[in-house]
Amino acid sequence: MERISQSVANAWFCGNSERIPWGRWSALTGVAVGGSLLYGATLGLVLSDWSTVAAALWLAVSAGLAWCVLIPALCRFGSVRLVDCIDACLVTMACGEIVLSLGAMINAALWWCRAVEHGAVFNVGIVAISNVTMALVLTRRLRPQGVSASRVWTIWMAALNGSGAVFFFLFYQWLHPA
Repeated sequence: MERISQSVANAWFCGNSERIPWGRWSALTGVAVGGSLLYGATLGLVLSDWSTVAAALWLAVSAGLAWCVLIPALCRFGSVRLVDCIDACLVTMACGEIVLSLGAMINAALWWCRAVEHGAVFNVGIVAISNVTMALVLTRRLRPQGVSASRVWTIWMAALNGSGAVFFFLFYQWLHPA
């Protein structure tokens, strides 16, 4: 039974001639989800009226859903194969989580030193740096598939940042205390 399900998955994602890198994808997914939860939790330390759990869920769920919009958009409008798109996006997320992990350490230090009055401004900058870093990484990762930088950035802004803004707004309304 395992061989049948694996062959169906291979045909769906990448064709029968390639193997799906499940171990790599699992590790990169763990980095993306764990990093988002960690960074989100530290937002709860520096943003007033947020709990660490609510902030972690707000960031991880909103960002995760935005990636679920970006991947099909890249496949459709960038003409990228699904396996290549998933792999490029997971690597991209991991690079963004490196930036956000540094932000999480700084958030924890701000909280420890009781210097959280500029936490919101600082985190806008961290998220912007992470966003640009990820867009650059994704552009580089999709270049071998023939996707131009302008196309990647356009899809990035519309699909990821656009849907992300909607998801962040919706989940803010749900998770943020009144």
